[in-house]
Amino acid sequence: MGSTSNPLQELAIGNLHQMQNAVNEAISAARKNAALIEWSASAAQSEARQVWLKALGFAEQNAASSFEFAQNIAKVTNLHELLGMQADFAKSQMQALANQATDLGETLTTAIKNAAGSEKVAGA
Repeated sequence: MGSTSNPLQELAIGNLHQMQNAVNEAISAARKNAALIEWSASAAQSEARQVWLKALGFAEQNAASSFEFAQNIAKVTNLHELLGMQADFAKSQMQALANQATDLGETLTTAIKNAAGSEKVAGA
């Protein structure tokens, strides 16, 4: 940051970086735990794992977007700029959440169909 920076702005941005690092570490730990979990060979558990990993990826994307937005608003110099950024962020997040919900719904539907198909084959 340059010498004309606002000390409060610098503090806020520093705190955002610390929070972002903590969230990234938590997500990384969740991914490592997923890799360590003993998943059995059943189709239902395999499909459930895929859904869980997809949801974790969405959480990671949303956290990154939120931190980017927070870092940007920490640099805002006027209310008009802040309101514009907030409106843009809300619009982009609503679109992202809609896309994620659609994707997750399709993944769940496929998982249910695959698990049901595997059980029919196993029971036959």
